[in-house]
Amino acid sequence: RFEDSPFTNLRKGLLADWDFEKSLDDQSGNVAPAQLHGGATHVFGKGIVLGEDQFAHTRFSDSAVDLPASKTISAWATLKDLTVEGGALMSCEEHTDASAPRQFEAIAFAAEASNRWTAGSESDARTETSETWMSGASVVDEAAGVKVLISVVYDYDDTSNSNTITMYRNG
Repeated sequence: RFEDSPFTNLRKGLLADWDFEKSLDDQSGNVAPAQLHGGATHVFGKGIVLGEDQFAHTRFSDSAVDLPASKTISAWATLKDLTVEGGALMSCEEHTDASAPRQFEAIAFAAEASNRWTAGSESDARTETSETWMSGASVVDEAAGVKVLISVVYDYDDTSNSNTITMYRNG
C-alpha cells in the first residue's frame, strides 16, 4: 500500500501493518498472520468482527524482535455499541520471561472512563488518566457505526527515563 504513495519511506522502522479489510496477513512480513479466537470472524471488506471475549492475536515471525520504547500504535475501528466497557482495540505486548508480568501498551476503549479512548498499559504504568489529558482526542463524539482512526504515540526520553503519550483521533 505504501509503494505507490509519497509516504514510501514510512516503511522504515515499521514493525507491522495489517489491512484487515483485505486479509489477516501482515503486510510488512515481520508478523505471522492474525489468528482469531473466541468466535471472532473476518469479513472481507469490513475487517475483523469482534464481540465479547473475542480477539485476534499474532506473533512476530522473529522472536528476537524487541518493541522500541518510542512507538506509534494506530488502528481503525467502528464501534457498534458505545456502551461497552474495558476493551482494547490494538495492543503491543512483550513477554520475554515466563516469571515476569506481561508488559503492554494498548489503545483501549472505556477502560478508565465511559465513552473515552485511553492509552492503556499493565497496571496503568503508562496510562494517563488526568481529566486534562482525557478531554480532547479521547472523548468519543462520533455516533455508533462511524469509522474512526485512533493513534497513540509513545515518545520515550532516554534522559528523563519517561514517556510522553499523545493520542490522536482522525488526525
